[in-house]
Amino acid sequence: MLELPYKIPNRAINNLKESLIHIETSDDSIIELKIVMQGNDMNLRELGYFLIFIDKLYGRIQPEGIHSYSRLREKQLKISELKSGSIEAIISGEVASVGAEISALYFFVFVLPIVLERTSKAYRNYEEGRLFRVNRQRIKNELEKEERIKNISERHIDELISLIRYLVLLDKKIIPPVKRFYEKYIRNIIIQIKDNKNDKKKFK
Repeated sequence: MLELPYKIPNRAINNLKESLIHIETSDDSIIELKIVMQGNDMNLRELGYFLIFIDKLYGRIQPEGIHSYSRLREKQLKISELKSGSIEAIISGEVASVGAEISALYFFVFVLPIVLERTSKAYRNYEEGRLFRVNRQRIKNELEKEERIKNISERHIDELISLIRYLVLLDKKIIPPVKRFYEKYIRNIIIQIKDNKNDKKKFK
C-alpha cells in the first residue's frame, strides 16, 4: 500500500470537523457516519470493493500513515452496526478520537460520485502521465446542498477536493466496480452526533 507523497491537509480536515460538529459537543460524544444501501440483487463482489475502498480512504488519512494503520487491527475502520431492510452501515467512534477522520470520510463519500465519474473518463490521460481534471465548480455546487459545509474556507475546500482526487487515483484499478456499486445501491449518506450519555442526537 502506498504512502501519500505529501502531507495530509490537517487544517482543512479540522476546519471540516469544526463545521460539522458543534463547538459545545463533548469529547465523549459519538460521531456516526451512516451509509444507506438499497437495491435488489446486490453484487457482493462490488460491495466488497466499495468497503475496501472506503477502508483505504480512511487508512490513508490517519496520522500514522496507511502502513501503520494496516498493521494495527484496533485502529482499523469497523462497521459498528448493520440495520436490515435497506442496509445501513454505521461507522462510529468518540468525537475526541476519530471526529476529524470520520468528518473527512463523510466529505469524501459525499463528493465521490462526481470524482468517480471524472476518474473513469481519465484512465488514458493518467496512463499517459497527465492527471485528470476534476470539475471543482460542480463539486462545490454539490456541496451547497450541505449547509454545514458552507462555513469551510475556499482554500480548504480546494485542498480536500485535491486530496480525494489523489486518493481515488491510488486505487484506480478498483474504481469501475466501486463506481457501479455507488450508482446502483448507495441511497444516502448521513453524519450525526450522538450524546454518549442520553443517546440524543445533536446537530450543528
